[in-house]
Amino acid sequence: MGIVTVVGSTNVDLVAQVQHLPRPGESVGNAVYKQVMGGKGSNQALAAARGGATVNFVTCLGRDAFGQVSLKSLVDQELKHDYISFSDEPTGVALIMVDRDGENMISVAPGANHDLQPADIDAATRAIEQSDLVLIQLEIKMETVRRTMEVCRQYGTKVMLNPAPVPAGGLPEGFLDQVDILVLNETETERILGYPVFGGMELPKIAKEFRAEGVGMVVITLGRKGCYVSSADFEGFTQSFPVKAVDSTGAGDVFCGYLAAGLADGRPLSEAVRFATAAGAIAVTRAGAQPSIPHLQEVIELIMQ
Repeated sequence: MGIVTVVGSTNVDLVAQVQHLPRPGESVGNAVYKQVMGGKGSNQALAAARGGATVNFVTCLGRDAFGQVSLKSLVDQELKHDYISFSDEPTGVALIMVDRDGENMISVAPGANHDLQPADIDAATRAIEQSDLVLIQLEIKMETVRRTMEVCRQYGTKVMLNPAPVPAGGLPEGFLDQVDILVLNETETERILGYPVFGGMELPKIAKEFRAEGVGMVVITLGRKGCYVSSADFEGFTQSFPVKAVDSTGAGDVFCGYLAAGLADGRPLSEAVRFATAAGAIAVTRAGAQPSIPHLQEVIELIMQ
């Protein structure tokens, strides 16, 4: 069993399931409302745990009712929560609309997530030192992400980055040379590169461009088309599993968490990606971010079909 430390956000997701996503100025009625736990960091931490890893979670919550609900959820899910800090800012909230085809629109109010400080990373150095892999996203401050990478380099711990959401100005110069494993979707790929690439530029060339910046392994997720993987040991497509999508919210997080768990456990890259792809496929068949995260046995059963 591998050890993964996840550094990232925790949100409470306020979800409205609607017949269609509203156009600007349009109100859509007859929505079905749910409140579920979310946040890219929290989602990925729980996915890694269900994928078989021992998970330390470094995050920041508000001292409000949502913060208490979030803390209870993390404790109930048996994530290691020794490195959770608290802020006077409200707990992060995501406002989510999901249509009948599973497509979504999301607006995030980060709140306490932006109070996760570099000092909180320093307080978690023991967990990072003992981890096989550290998983980070970009719903926290960039200086906190940078400090996480620095500590990982200090202890020789691998860094997996899911660059979501991509900052408005793209990633800072030289940022990717601190990343061992880069996992991103089509939209994030284009935002980082700064120009449209899909349909005109081949995936091997895109991956090569990222690896030229120092990334050891690149995984580009392609939704129902699967994903493209590029590393020194393996290069090629992994096909997805045919499923009926209900809600795509959090599916990318499930993929990242399962991939982190597989790699931390020492699985070959192609096998770890296959498990992550299966987990993501199951996730889109269910509503809600964390309620959709499958257990390992479910993933194994899908792969064995």
